Amino acid sequence: MLKKKGFTLIELLVVVLIIGILAAIAFPQYQLAVLKSRYTQLMVMADAIRQAQDAYYLAHGKYSLKINDLDITVPGDCNLVYNGGIIVCPKFRCVVHDGTDNTDISGLVYCNTLKGTIYYMIYPLRRNTKRYCTVSPDSDLSKKVCESFGGRFYKIGGNNGLWYYTL
Repeated sequence: MLKKKGFTLIELLVVVLIIGILAAIAFPQYQLAVLKSRYTQLMVMADAIRQAQDAYYLAHGKYSLKINDLDITVPGDCNLVYNGGIIVCPKFRCVVHDGTDNTDISGLVYCNTLKGTIYYMIYPLRRNTKRYCTVSPDSDLSKKVCESFGGRFYKIGGNNGLWYYTL
């Protein structure tokens, strides 16, 4: 009698089911890892800009609105736009505030992922730099990223409805 080689339909369904379960578990973790990586990149850029802004302020008595005025190297895959006040990179963008109005946002550095899910803001207030991770309330994945960097829930934003986490 000749034996037939191959898999039964049940065996194939079990394998497909196992692969589906593994994918359902792994995909959210993959998304979280990708978002954390992008957020880390923008945090590094924002911190470098903030430090360069502080050095510029010490030298000139005011903050700069142009990245070109700061002692910072812009990565090769990024572009300066709006007279050099915004850095646009493939995965994020950063904006500087010159502080000409002498408000609490003088010298603010604001970065966000281009998908608009996570924002990183550095406010220089009375020599105590404050950092915030800001997310939309409906983005659980973004909240997890803020919390993974040690963010603690601070408050619900005003008119913009964003959630703030202090870092």
